[in-house]
Amino acid sequence: WFKATLQDAPGLTRGLIDEVKIQRAFADYEKQRRPSFDSPSYLNSGHQGQIYWFLRRYWSGLFGGDMNDAFGYSAAFTRRVRPGLMAKVVADVRAMTPFMTRRLPLDQHDLGWYQLDWHYYRRHLFGPLLRHPLNPGWDRHTVTDVESILRQHKTLLRRQARWFTHGDFYPNNVLVTNHRRRPVVVFDWELAHLNLATWDSVMVSLLSWRSPNWQSTFSRAARARLPKGKQTEQLWALAT
Repeated sequence: WFKATLQDAPGLTRGLIDEVKIQRAFADYEKQRRPSFDSPSYLNSGHQGQIYWFLRRYWSGLFGGDMNDAFGYSAAFTRRVRPGLMAKVVADVRAMTPFMTRRLPLDQHDLGWYQLDWHYYRRHLFGPLLRHPLNPGWDRHTVTDVESILRQHKTLLRRQARWFTHGDFYPNNVLVTNHRRRPVVVFDWELAHLNLATWDSVMVSLLSWRSPNWQSTFSRAARARLPKGKQTEQLWALAT
């Protein structure tokens, strides 16, 4: 609500209303199961009075990282959170699928969503990249090939986009506390939806580039917790 008040954006307000619904559902879920992560329970009411809770932790450097030009999980975060624990956190989010799909009408992100997302990045990121001195060797055919690969996997994407997904595991949506059993706190569920089992895991892996050893260990642990089978391997390769 604090963000919505500042930005006065109807779309953002609707998203935050959905987020409150997920927080309420999570509060009921953790009465039945004890996931390896926590989520701020005061968001159940959508009250903005606790914004200082976030600010204090931000000033204390407890967030996973910042959203800026060089964003990614900070070295301080990867020192405090074991890669195996983070892999379990992501797996525990995915394990909420049966409960959340019974409670909430969740959007499914299949080929259409991926194409929409790709068109945005093609225009705002990959287009300028082709003309940039730091271009790693891409050309227009490389960009076109990505869309072709998505189309080739249309059926796979549609059938496998069935797992509850946080969808926004950016470093500033994760913080670490001194709680022994559940030190990782996950919030900002505004973009939660049904997606591939690999989505959240790949996102965390890509954003942990600052710590290569942590990144590789996390990736192995995360893949070990994914559903077994050739399709999962295809989806991991497609995402990375």
